[in-house]
Amino acid sequence: MASWLVVALLGGYLSFALNVQTMISLLVSQCVLWLVRVGAMHIGITAWLKQPRLFGQTFGVSAYALVPLGFAPFFGQLVELWVLATTAAAIHDLTGTTIGKAIVIALGGTVAAYFASRLIQQFAFGFLAPGF
Repeated sequence: MASWLVVALLGGYLSFALNVQTMISLLVSQCVLWLVRVGAMHIGITAWLKQPRLFGQTFGVSAYALVPLGFAPFFGQLVELWVLATTAAAIHDLTGTTIGKAIVIALGGTVAAYFASRLIQQFAFGFLAPGF
């Protein structure tokens, strides 16, 4: 009788531990992808628009535009078009450039984050489940 209780408790603990590990890995991966996106947009602002901006300025307007909707692991992907619009508006306000160039820079950040997410996914599957 006690062995079944131990197995049930241990199984519940391991299940909880795996769920916590999954949630932490999702949070870390979303933070990394956010930094990749902001970094790509910063490169677009400084290199393409030739505007010397500090990374903190780009980070600040991106945080304002991305956090409310784009940071959530599952919900954020559903509203990505709205996040692109708010990011483009934030870049337009920061740089004073045309809205078309701001959209291109916002899309560049999104594409960079997409490819980085594929790399993270390959790493996570290779590390967590080497049999796949």
